[in-house]
Amino acid sequence: MLWFSSPWNIKWESLAHLSVEEKLHLLANPIGFLPVHFSDKEDFFLYAARLLDQLWKIRNAVKMENSAFSIEKTMIMLRHMFSEFKLTLSKESIAGTDCHYRRDLWIQPSSHFIKINTDAAVKDGICFIGIIARDHSSSVLAIKSAQLQTDLPEVAEAYGVLQGLLLAKERGWRQIWTESDARNVILRLENHHRCYTHWMSDGIIADIINLKKEFQNVTFRWIPREANFIAHFVSRWCFSINFVGSIPIDSLPGIFPSFVTQEIGLLVNSRL
Repeated sequence: MLWFSSPWNIKWESLAHLSVEEKLHLLANPIGFLPVHFSDKEDFFLYAARLLDQLWKIRNAVKMENSAFSIEKTMIMLRHMFSEFKLTLSKESIAGTDCHYRRDLWIQPSSHFIKINTDAAVKDGICFIGIIARDHSSSVLAIKSAQLQTDLPEVAEAYGVLQGLLLAKERGWRQIWTESDARNVILRLENHHRCYTHWMSDGIIADIINLKKEFQNVTFRWIPREANFIAHFVSRWCFSINFVGSIPIDSLPGIFPSFVTQEIGLLVNSRL
């Protein structure tokens, strides 16, 4: 039950014939044998390590102390520990991201395109999406946030791209340049037959591909996290105050407009 409640829904029943050593081998090498995608591998190792450690503690408590345990409470505790460990391993925070931000990575779209950056902040089974739309001069046209219940960053990032296109459709923009730091999601959208994403994102990917047909032109582009700073900032800020919806630029923290303003003089000319 604890393995099945993980983000990967591991079922050991069909593998009951395997020895303990063989099961440990599968945990160490899950790709192709367990429902774990390559992009999830590090997260899976982290979750599996926490779960195995917790199972050992439960075993000792039951055997040595005759203690009872609750599966439901253990599931909640594992999810919380997993999120906390991921947060601890993260090198970024709202307070410190400005010092890591490489503003020279801004790429100017051609004058006919609207550039939409999206990013997701995920914690405790909830994600907040940050969406910012700008024109070729870096002027902000719209800022928005959305929310989704998921533990999977790849699902959250795909949902962010979808929400960005929905914003574009709502505003009547016809030529879109979408940027995200979710490499597998972007590769899947560029050539969905040659890249794998988590199976739980398949429906969202299909929605994006169908929605793309309603525009004159849509370009998907992967960028490093440092170049996606503003969308990242928005997602983290919305998460911290639990906000969903359209965001007037003057309602964001006072330092935010300066980030956008500084980019105007640091454009790197580029053509699609």
